Formats: sequence, C-alpha cells, structure tokens
Amino acid sequence: MIDLKLQNKEVNIIVQLKQEIGEKPKIYLEGEGDLLHHLIEGVFEIVDRLARMETIGHSSQEWRGK
Repeated sequence: MIDLKLQNKEVNIIVQLKQEIGEKPKIYLEGEGDLLHHLIEGVFEIVDRLARMETIGHSSQEWRGK
C-alpha cells in the first residue's frame, strides 16, 4: 500500500494505492480545495509523484490538452 498526501493552504488531498495478493490494484482519491484548479493541480502533482515511485514515467504534461 502507498499513501500520498498533499496538504497546504489551497488543497488537502490523499491518494492511496492498494493491491491485495491476486487482486488488481486500486487507487482511492479524496480531496478538497479552495478552487477547482488548485485541486486539479494538486492531484496531478500527486499522480506525478506516484508515477516516479513506480517508475511509470508519466508526467502531468502528458495529460494536458495539446
């Protein structure tokens, strides 16, 4: 299990990655923020951190509209 938290004056976000033996991995995301764009930026920051931990190689830049 991996727990990642981001808490500052704009957002409070918790992401949990769980995988039971023989089961598919599951991600739980909970967050609240002052403004929607602060919340979205915070989620991408955590997703980037998770991707680096798992050496997936994704970056939030890949998720933005082109």
